[in-house]
Amino acid sequence: MLKALALLLGLAGAVAWYLSLPTQRWLPRPLPGWPARGVLLAALAGGFLALRADGLSLPAALFGQAVITMLVLGLVPFSALWTDNRAGPVARNGGDGLSSGTPVRRAPLRPHWWGKSLVGVLLGFALALGLSGLWAWWGPGGIEAADKVQFNMWIVTPMWMTALGAVYFMRSAWRALAWLGLANVLVWVLLALARGGGHA
Repeated sequence: MLKALALLLGLAGAVAWYLSLPTQRWLPRPLPGWPARGVLLAALAGGFLALRADGLSLPAALFGQAVITMLVLGLVPFSALWTDNRAGPVARNGGDGLSSGTPVRRAPLRPHWWGKSLVGVLLGFALALGLSGLWAWWGPGGIEAADKVQFNMWIVTPMWMTALGAVYFMRSAWRALAWLGLANVLVWVLLALARGGGHA
């Protein structure tokens, strides 16, 4: 029951965040940004606490919530394929300032596909490796904890896929490059500090 609650909370948070993005395709206009992001953070925290209350350990709960988030964020944008197919190549306007019923041609579904994909694959993987390293050094038990080795390997894939899915929410490949590039610089600087004896 609690696992189902965590799944529903992850779904609700991810959908709220998706609907706040300029590239969302469900509503005529995006939702306000910060309230929607607050819903996402609250839902992720609630899902994590639900998994912990269900008896999962701290690493297992973190991993479980990361997997739920990865799946939802990866699948929600593809719902536009279904809505676009139902509406046809030309959709009817529903509130963008034009008269009701005015034909409005939808924007392409996947702008900047190749650039975003390349950024997500390369920089997303680098970011996942760096975050896994930070968890290894600064997570429970530090770098010497033997029972963290398998988890450190497992966590790379959901973080990589989350970063890869997130780039398609951004307006352009250049913006994806800027955000993931900045995140990589920050994470790898922190990892260098950790390896050199820094403390969280």
